[in-house]
Amino acid sequence: MAQVKNYYPAGRYGDPLGIEQSGRAHAELFQQYRGYLQRAFDIAVPWWEAIIENRSALGGGRQDAIEDAFNKQVAGAASSPYVVWVIRKFWLSSEIINETLPPSQRVAPDKFLLQWLIDSNDTELVRLVACMPYWPIGLDENGHWC
Repeated sequence: MAQVKNYYPAGRYGDPLGIEQSGRAHAELFQQYRGYLQRAFDIAVPWWEAIIENRSALGGGRQDAIEDAFNKQVAGAASSPYVVWVIRKFWLSSEIINETLPPSQRVAPDKFLLQWLIDSNDTELVRLVACMPYWPIGLDENGHWC
């Protein structure tokens, strides 16, 4: 999670804010995010299980099927396009709010997307997001997330 901090635009965020210290807009967006992420989870987990079952049906056993599936889609259920879409949507939505705030009141998107889930004890959603070996986001030539 912390690796993305190396790429933050200089001076973009102050100290990490928890949901309790954030403004209303971020708190409301986080509740929306949890709902969207739960729906993505409800699609992605059965999709991932189906991939494993299909590979398992080809022979070699369940453990071989799991290894083969992870070799092709390293993020597991988190590689579902639905999950990736939710992460990107809410990263960028959080940044829209951040653009209206001074740096000390901004919430770093990685904290918003993962740390706040951890703080909220959303264990199954944390496990889903934590499976991503990367954040599906980048910076443009002007230092804006895209």
